[in-house]
Amino acid sequence: MTGEQDSGSMGLLLSFAVFSPLLNFDGSFFVMAGGKPESSNPVARGISFFRESVDELKKVHAPTREETLRATIGVLVMVVIFAVFLGFTDWIVGFAMQKLFTASV
Repeated sequence: MTGEQDSGSMGLLLSFAVFSPLLNFDGSFFVMAGGKPESSNPVARGISFFRESVDELKKVHAPTREETLRATIGVLVMVVIFAVFLGFTDWIVGFAMQKLFTASV
């Protein structure tokens, strides 16, 4: 070859680099959830998915009324700050453009 790589070999190299961490030593794929190979049985996979979903839902924390109020106030304060900043920036740019274009005429 003249220094150019074949696009097929480049794709193969790229796919190996992407998928090599997901390969077992025998070349089969596995999912790294819990470090155990994924079963090929769809029923077992469904049961595993359901159990993992329940485990994740047990970790969910519903915010208290005070947390919700505090977060809402924080969001509203940030919205006002950004609105003032953007309004001031728009006014400055508009003023500068008006001076620039009216002075040149």
